[in-house]
Parts: sequence; C-alpha cells; structure tokens
Amino acid sequence: MRHDPTDIWGYSALAFIGEDFGLARLGADSARRGLALLEARRDPEHVRGQITEQLQLLKSGSAADREAEMDLVALSDL
Repeated sequence: MRHDPTDIWGYSALAFIGEDFGLARLGADSARRGLALLEARRDPEHVRGQITEQLQLLKSGSAADREAEMDLVALSDL
C-alpha cells in the first residue's frame, strides 16, 4: 500500500486479516479507506459489498482488539 495507496485490494486484504490477527481497529480503518477510494471511482471488481460486510463485523466487536499489545513501530508501519 505504501507503493500504491490507491490499490483497493490492499485495503481489502488488511480489513480481512486484521480480524484474524486481533487488529480490529487497523482492519476497520483499512476498510473505511478502501470504501473512501471506491466513492471516488467505480467498483469494477464488485468489492464494495465485501468490504462493507467486513467493516460491520469489525465494528460489532466480534474481533478482539490486540493492538495495545503490539510494538508501536510495527503498528505504525501497517
């Protein structure tokens, strides 16, 4: 994402793996960024629905948030 901040698939991937690694806030932030990118352009890959569903899961609290346990430098890189 650092090399191509407009790559919707990078934000989508972080939204999904954020839950797996206990990084709910990072996943939700990534989902919101991806949705913002989709607002600015079309959605030819039809990923909006997937990202929206994942954001709802992350916001519902079903994913444990372990970001406080992470090294801040590693988290800032993400």
